[in-house]
Amino acid sequence: MNQWFKDSEVFFENIENNFIVGANIQKGVEEFKVIPNSIVIFGIDEINSDATRREFYKTSFPFEKVSIFDLGNIRNKNPEFINQAISQFKNDKINLVILGSDSNICENIVKNSPENVSDVAFVEKSGNLFFQDSLQQYFITSPNILKAGLISYQTHLL
Repeated sequence: MNQWFKDSEVFFENIENNFIVGANIQKGVEEFKVIPNSIVIFGIDEINSDATRREFYKTSFPFEKVSIFDLGNIRNKNPEFINQAISQFKNDKINLVILGSDSNICENIVKNSPENVSDVAFVEKSGNLFFQDSLQQYFITSPNILKAGLISYQTHLL
């Protein structure tokens, strides 16, 4: 796993409240264990991912009996490299949250490995990733994608 991910600088920031997300998830690849139906978070673009991560870590943690791991940011932004990581997690029945998705990278991931993106949440800074004409048309006509969910977080408002 160390060859795929590097720690986020957010991992080392002080957390003062024990009831927020940042205090209740496992951070870094050293903490990761393969647990089916767990949630793995990783970032693509460091700046956008860390901005989103900072705000996410401040939210309340209402979950019980769920394992959440934040592995940091992916070392290589090549879509083929990212698809390999996604495939591995999907094979292990792990749900993914991908932060700071670049629109070109995301489009490549979605179009070249549609079987990989079921149950994957893409969280990106502008909220318009899936409204691009090329992706929107792809989602409408793709037999591999039954539905696409969108989670957007507008980091430019921070």
